[in-house]
Amino acid sequence: MATDFNLVLSQLDCFKMAQLGPPARWLKCPRKGDVVAGIFLPFKTPLSAQYNDSVPEEHRFTPNMVLQSEYSDKTIGLWIDLTNTTRFYSRDEIERHGVVYKKINCKGFGECPSQQTVNEFVNLCQEHLELNPGSIIGAQPVSMDRSNIHLLAQELYKVSWKADGTRYMMLIDNENAVFMIDRKNNIFSVPGLSFFLPDLSASPKQTLVDGELVLDKLNGVIYPRYLIYDVMAINGTSVVNLSYYDRERIIQKEIIDPRNLALQKGKLDKSREPFGVRRKDFYDISCVEKLLGPKFLEAVLHETDGVVFQPVNDPYRGGSSPKLLKWKPPELNSVDFLLHIKKDTRPGSLGTLIGHLMVTGLHAPFDYIKMTKDLMKYDGKIIECTVADGAWKFLRERTDKDSPNSYQTAQAVKESIRFPVTQSDLLKFVKEHSYRPF
Repeated sequence: MATDFNLVLSQLDCFKMAQLGPPARWLKCPRKGDVVAGIFLPFKTPLSAQYNDSVPEEHRFTPNMVLQSEYSDKTIGLWIDLTNTTRFYSRDEIERHGVVYKKINCKGFGECPSQQTVNEFVNLCQEHLELNPGSIIGAQPVSMDRSNIHLLAQELYKVSWKADGTRYMMLIDNENAVFMIDRKNNIFSVPGLSFFLPDLSASPKQTLVDGELVLDKLNGVIYPRYLIYDVMAINGTSVVNLSYYDRERIIQKEIIDPRNLALQKGKLDKSREPFGVRRKDFYDISCVEKLLGPKFLEAVLHETDGVVFQPVNDPYRGGSSPKLLKWKPPELNSVDFLLHIKKDTRPGSLGTLIGHLMVTGLHAPFDYIKMTKDLMKYDGKIIECTVADGAWKFLRERTDKDSPNSYQTAQAVKESIRFPVTQSDLLKFVKEHSYRPF
C-alpha cells in the first residue's frame, strides 16, 4: 500500500512539474544515438505524455517511444536515469514493462560526473551484464498469438516445419576451416566437412549460415543432419539485406549445389562426413495445412513442434525478430527459465521450498513452480516449462542454453498460452486472410 501511495505522489509530482515545460535545449536535441558495442543505447531524457501540451507533436519523445521501438533488435533490460530530477517522467512508466530502473543523479550540462558517479555507473552495468549474459546472435522468432497473427495478412510469408533440433550457426572459412556456434556462443571446429565454390576450384571463405542439427531416424538408424535455413554472408559479402527469396537461392546455388556436383565428380564422400548438410525448405503459406498433416510429419524423420513463418521481403535480423513468427500447438508453448529454489516467504506460506522462475531483464521471479523431488537437482539450471492445469510444469533441462528467455519473450508466451491460436484458428486465418501479392 505504501508503495502504491508513493507511486501516486511521484506521478502527481511529475504532473505538477510538467507545467514548467521541457528542459532547455531539449527540443532540438537528437532523440537517440546508435547502439554502442551491442549493449548501450544512448538517448536524451524522454518526457512523460503530461508534457504534450508544451511539446509540438513532431518533437515528442516519451518513455513508451523508447521501449516500443526497435534498436538493432535489442531489448532494453536496464534503464539508467542520469538526470538530477524526477520531474520528467515516472519510474513506473519504465518498470511496468519489466525493465529494471536505476537512478544516478548527475548535475548535467556544463559539469563532468565525479569519479564516484562513474564507478556507480560501471558497477551497475557490470552487475546487469553478469545477470543477463548475451544469447546467440542469430535471428529469434517470436511466438504467434492473437496480437500478431494479423501480420500474415499484411505481407508475403513462406512457411516451414519447426524442427525440434539444436540451433547452430556455421562459419565456413576455407578448406578444413568449418566452425559452429551454439546458443551459448561457444565456437568449435567441425573437421571432415567439405564445401566448394560453384566451379569446385576451392572452398568458400567468410561464409556464415544459420540452421539446426536434427537427428533423422530411418529403419532404426540415426542420421544427424544440419538443415540450413538462412545465410548472412557468402564469400565475404553480406547478404542480410537481400530478400528471403534471394537468400534461399544463394543457399542452394552457392552451398548445396556445389556439394552435389562434387559428389557426382567423386570429389566428396558424404559417408565420411560427421553429418549431412541440406537446405531446409520453405513453402508457399498455403501449404501450412499439409505441413501439419500426418503424412508430411511421418516423412520428415525427426521431431517437429509446429511451423515457422518467414517474411519474404524482410532482411535477416539478429536477435528477436517481431515479424519472424513461430506457431506451436498451445500445449507445447513453453518458456525457458532459470530455476532458483528458495524458501517460500510469501504471506500465508508455510516456509516450504518453492521454485522461483527467473527470466532475463527482471530481478524478481517471473512466476513460481511447485517443488517436486525431481526438480531439486535443477536448482541453478535452465529449465523448459509449459502450463498445465493453470500451473507451470517442468518439461526438460535446456543444457544447450546458459541464460533464460527475456521478460518480453516469457510474457509473450504466457499470453499465447492464455489466449491461444489453435491449429484450426491458424488454418482458417491463412485460408481466409493471408496476404497474396495479386
